[in-house]
Amino acid sequence: MKIMRILSGAVLATALVAFVSCDGLFSDGEEGVVLQPDEQKEYLETVAVELLEKCPADDMKRYADLADSFYRDYLEDDKYDFSALEDFSDEVYDESWTEEESEYIDLQKDEYIRESIINLAVVLSNHNGEFTFGRKAVVKDSDNFDGVKVTAQIGSKNYTAELTHSGKVTKATYNYLYFRSEDSDGYWDEKNNDWVSRPGMVDKYREEFNVTIDVPEKIEVVLSEEGKPVAKVTITMTKNFSQDGLDPAVDNFNANVVVTFDNGYEVVVDKASYDGSKGQAGSAVKFKKDGQALVSSSAYGDAQVINEQYRCEDCAEYGDIHEYTTVKVKKAKNIKAEIDILGKIQVKGACSNAMDANESLDAFWEAVRNWDYDTGDPKSPDEAAALRHLTNLNAKLDCGVYYGSSALQAKVIFEMDKSREEAGWDRNDDGVINSLDDYIYYDIIPVIVFGDGSRYTVEDYFTKEAFENLIDRIEGYEKSYDDLLGTLGFFEKEDIEQEIGGSENIGW
Repeated sequence: MKIMRILSGAVLATALVAFVSCDGLFSDGEEGVVLQPDEQKEYLETVAVELLEKCPADDMKRYADLADSFYRDYLEDDKYDFSALEDFSDEVYDESWTEEESEYIDLQKDEYIRESIINLAVVLSNHNGEFTFGRKAVVKDSDNFDGVKVTAQIGSKNYTAELTHSGKVTKATYNYLYFRSEDSDGYWDEKNNDWVSRPGMVDKYREEFNVTIDVPEKIEVVLSEEGKPVAKVTITMTKNFSQDGLDPAVDNFNANVVVTFDNGYEVVVDKASYDGSKGQAGSAVKFKKDGQALVSSSAYGDAQVINEQYRCEDCAEYGDIHEYTTVKVKKAKNIKAEIDILGKIQVKGACSNAMDANESLDAFWEAVRNWDYDTGDPKSPDEAAALRHLTNLNAKLDCGVYYGSSALQAKVIFEMDKSREEAGWDRNDDGVINSLDDYIYYDIIPVIVFGDGSRYTVEDYFTKEAFENLIDRIEGYEKSYDDLLGTLGFFEKEDIEQEIGGSENIGW
């Protein structure tokens, strides 16, 4: 939904406010003080620099060297034989995917009928294989390993990657159906490669897509060096799925994902959950180093989702009937989200009703549109109506920045932005070239509002002069990671420089 883009913009804007601490600004007993805008710039910049310094490129050098060595030892060799892995992948695919198509003509009913049935089965628990990267080819050692195991010598050390699963396996199924029926004047004869005229014919198409996924309670992926884990991914899930097919109105799941590296970095996705019967959903994520949470985020809300069979009721009069299975959001309310940076800055956002906010957003764009799609004629934008809809949107959203206390430091709201471009020709055909011919463009932009009532757009607040120290650090940070990625044989240095080249400023 469009509202999610707006919410993302709110989080981004407030995250920018929060991303950019001056430890000396807050003394004991003053944590509730609301800082002035210039003081906040100093505070934000110091926290951002501290965060950058905690994640130097040198922390990732070992992994980059390992990836580059694997690439050069195996992937760079055009003659290296990967057929054992390719055959294994083909077997998994053949077991997972089946497709049936039929096409026939029922002349008694004057119907031309096409049908397609696709079955996809994602089964992690039934694929077993053990492989070794040899000098010239990948060799399949056995089918006895309970999961998938790959061993390779990189440099002078032996590395092993293992994918294993454990616990009860639960089947989750979902069936998608699509049907279309429309009037036709005939049909295409495939055998004679010719069009056959037959007035009163009905063209029918039916598609069925059946998905089955086996979900183990636990999945682990481990990369080890000489038997010692280097990186590990653990996914643990509790779930309850309807046997007749996924039913979001009653089904539920709760997943926990932990990614760890042997250099102290850790990513934890906790309680990524959805409960259809209770109408709740959410997740929490922590990015940690040596046990300290560098950045944390969470989002929770009330949600109601249902399966629905959509049928176009107005299409029948035009001889075109179509219907299909869809998943529809019935409710998305009381959404609360938070980002925490080093425990020093918190960005908190809330949306009382995402569906109402989305309607206000759609109505805003409709009001400023300069073209009426129903009549096909140009129309004048209604700025007054657009501002009313934007007010309604802001009433549903609440996004603020805090510095380790309940004192609100800044808010982010959305305002209408309007720009003009000279047309240079008589667009309205009134015989005169003037400002009435200009192009008018509308947008929605985030505006930072501070406790003293001052207001700044993101571009006005995050200037190069105000955050010079941070920009210098960011450019050095980018350069160090540029150099790190540039050591990888499968990256082109020019592409890296283009993607993360030095910034002139941090506004946009």
